[in-house]
Amino acid sequence: PHPPRAAADHDFVLFEYFQSDKAGHSGEMAQGCAELAKLDEFLAAALAACPPDTLLVVTSDHGNLEDLTTRRHTANPVPLLAWGPGAAEFVAGVTRLDEVTPALDSRHS
Repeated sequence: PHPPRAAADHDFVLFEYFQSDKAGHSGEMAQGCAELAKLDEFLAAALAACPPDTLLVVTSDHGNLEDLTTRRHTANPVPLLAWGPGAAEFVAGVTRLDEVTPALDSRHS
């Protein structure tokens, strides 16, 4: 299913996007910018299509696109972004990547 529309039909939708990781490993600025533009377009569509009661969460498992001087994963902090009901509380309650899944799970308990 198309991820933004899938939110209307499912309690949980996971969209994994690895092209930004590939772009980071390439070390090519043009490729990195192109992938960021695609992600920006996707996020705009997802935000526009999500039902009003939907929490949209975006994060990454590691850095690499933010530093094109290395083709390796970085240890830099990654963003945790959220929009929708409870977004501010969700982001404030998560300080590490391994806390994302339990925080999402607790919303359905």
